[in-house]
Amino acid sequence: MLDAGGSGTRLGLGDPVLDAALGGGLIPGTVNELFGPASAGKTQLALQLALAVQLPPQHGGLGGGAMYISTDKNFPLRRLDDLRGAFAARHPGVTAQGLADRIFVLRVANLETQHHVVMYQLEQHMRRHAVRLVVIDSIASIVRSDVDPGLVEQHERSQCLAEMLLALKRIAMQLEAVVVCVNQVIWKPLSLHRTTNSAILRPTERLVVTSDGLEESLGRACSVRPAMSEMVAPYMNASFLVDRDPPSEHSGKLPALRRLIVAYSPVLASGNACQFRIHAHGIVGET
Repeated sequence: MLDAGGSGTRLGLGDPVLDAALGGGLIPGTVNELFGPASAGKTQLALQLALAVQLPPQHGGLGGGAMYISTDKNFPLRRLDDLRGAFAARHPGVTAQGLADRIFVLRVANLETQHHVVMYQLEQHMRRHAVRLVVIDSIASIVRSDVDPGLVEQHERSQCLAEMLLALKRIAMQLEAVVVCVNQVIWKPLSLHRTTNSAILRPTERLVVTSDGLEESLGRACSVRPAMSEMVAPYMNASFLVDRDPPSEHSGKLPALRRLIVAYSPVLASGNACQFRIHAHGIVGET
């Protein structure tokens, strides 16, 4: 098994600013959480990772394919096609069709299917097709999909999630792959209004206080935490918050300014952050 973090190899995010904020990128052999509010840019980051993983190690990739397990019935295939073309144009020797051939997209409609794929099919597929990146988008949405489930069913769903996460951790280590779990968030009010302009992290509580811009857009101070964090957190090697400025703060000609913030990592300081924007050709960091 790989000793996660023991190798200098990293999976870059396809942008030097983001890679620098993450110490070169994501570590093979680890399970990583990308969490944030809707439309923050989580899926965009995951799609760019699915392209970047195919590059050779000297160019920030792992030289392998990507498996994208989506729980959303509206997978952004057209967006992925646009990114493929732009990515190929920036990397000589890479073709859009070649990139497409190494991204395997699987839509799962329910928890039973997701559990079966992860437990019994994923590892075999990864070995057969040299897959080095697995994206689960999103990890908790199907578990939380039923409104007010009974106690027995809720326990069974939580057990399924724990089994999947444990399997993903084992597969990541054995195959020296990167697993990215996209996650939703839960908002909770804080008793004390905060006025700082920078993100405040509480890694021991896994709570992140967002910047003033987002607080103002909600009209109150807010905290955000990953969905089902008590269940998910023990299986994550690292966790990253993706956030964005509210529409009122954007220039009409520029895409929304977004942030990637380290919530927890064994090798990075909590609170490390970088800014980026999502353009037609992909994600671009800003210094």
